[in-house]
Amino acid sequence: MTLSAIAAAAVIGAALMLVAHRRNRLTARCRRILRPHAERYVIEKRWLERWSRSPGEFETQWRHRLRQHYRSHVPRRDRTLVTPGDFERALNAEFAGLLNREIDSWTFIDRASDSPAAFARLVARSLEQLGWTVRLPAEDRRQGAHLILEDGRNRVAAHLHQAATEIECRAVQEVVTAARREACNVACIVTNGRIGGAVQTLAAAFEVRLLHCSQLDQIGGPAAAADPDLRLAA
Repeated sequence: MTLSAIAAAAVIGAALMLVAHRRNRLTARCRRILRPHAERYVIEKRWLERWSRSPGEFETQWRHRLRQHYRSHVPRRDRTLVTPGDFERALNAEFAGLLNREIDSWTFIDRASDSPAAFARLVARSLEQLGWTVRLPAEDRRQGAHLILEDGRNRVAAHLHQAATEIECRAVQEVVTAARREACNVACIVTNGRIGGAVQTLAAAFEVRLLHCSQLDQIGGPAAAADPDLRLAA
């Protein structure tokens, strides 16, 4: 091998090592960015798995969600080094750590918590992690507002619905009444199940937000249309 070939090989080797080093750094940074979202994403994944009509449908929908999360968390400039496969492996690593640490102490929202109280506790915990001050109104004043949330800009009346039964239109009316009584500027229903067409129509008329429990970060933001990938419509 000539000296020029050896030099070229050395340059190529050094370049590959630099690329691998940068890729590892970017992947590690990706994991740090994903860590605060891991609980919500594993809830979303389990919910999709529960409600998909077939393993194939679940796989298609979860792949779609992964692409969305990848574009949200990986800047365009880094995508040549951090591939969607790298992103999925980083997310799965965070899932594994979360499950090992948490599985014995709380029930996933999407697995239809064994009681409305357990569902409310997990939603409240997730909201506190998102920076909300969470208050449970006095029992005799609830009338459908299971939580009152404040973040300095918004006050939200939130009706929590566990998926043991289908949401009734009465829930919309109750949370609207509670929002007016508590001087809230947002009323919403949070569920881990499906939302029927009649409830969607009534909620739209009263400007009540309908959210799946994986969409808690949207409570204080602009009202979002129901995501067809989450199959909120019955």
